[in-house]
Amino acid sequence: MSIKNKVDLHTIIIYIILIVVVIFVLFPYVWMVSTSFKEEQEIMAADFSWIPKKLVFKNYLWILGITAEGVSSTGQSIGLLKYLFNSAVLSISTIFPVAIVATFGGYSVSRFRYRGRKFLAMIILITTFFPIALFLIPWYQMLSLFHLIDNFFGLVLTFTAVCLPFSLWMMKGYIDTIPGAIEECALVDGCTRVQAFIRITIPLLQPGLVSVIAYTVVTCWNDFLIPSILTNTMKTKTISVGLQEMLTFFGKTNWGGLMAGSVVTALPIAIIFVLGQKQLISGMTGGSVKA
Repeated sequence: MSIKNKVDLHTIIIYIILIVVVIFVLFPYVWMVSTSFKEEQEIMAADFSWIPKKLVFKNYLWILGITAEGVSSTGQSIGLLKYLFNSAVLSISTIFPVAIVATFGGYSVSRFRYRGRKFLAMIILITTFFPIALFLIPWYQMLSLFHLIDNFFGLVLTFTAVCLPFSLWMMKGYIDTIPGAIEECALVDGCTRVQAFIRITIPLLQPGLVSVIAYTVVTCWNDFLIPSILTNTMKTKTISVGLQEMLTFFGKTNWGGLMAGSVVTALPIAIIFVLGQKQLISGMTGGSVKA
């Protein structure tokens, strides 16, 4: 067998493996979207079909609380739009402290040399190895002490603590890839250290910042454990908690409505990754070189 045939065979095997993996990964999402457009009778039928026999939209109307013919009015009490709003507010509010502290902290660890720098950096990294459940009891006690249970500010503080260690190390790794000589040239031209950082370094950190923002949004949007413990009312409950409540909210689970809710919930994250795919890859791979 020639070298060319061996290379072609190797390429074919890789493509076959990738196709199998993609099918395995996409199967739940295709099933979820298909089910969201089906009647309840078809969902419960023994014979499964990928394409709905009759395309219906009442599951989406039900989950959004829109009154229409054939749509149960009980969907109005679910409050999915309120849960989506809460998740959006939490994600956006957490972005700012995480991005700011991660940028300055990563810059400090990457650029400055001071006693205890490596030890501090390792302590921050080590905290990412522990499961979040380990911190929930002390977090709950501290937030309860300051009356921040079922409060957005308490949630933002908690998710900032969750997202910050990994974000700081990601920014540190990305800053390592930016030559320090660029800032030194700015200092020679008369800029202060702060001016060089704002005018030179920050514009170059855009891919890294996009990665930090995406990581923060996905963590806040998808996490279930923290909101389920630290929230009690619809005022602060997030979409992950709302979807879980749908399972038994009315006694009998509306699987079509649940799938419709899952589709609506997944759309914002999918849009973020589609629009920022190039910068996300650039930021995460750039930060992994020296991190």
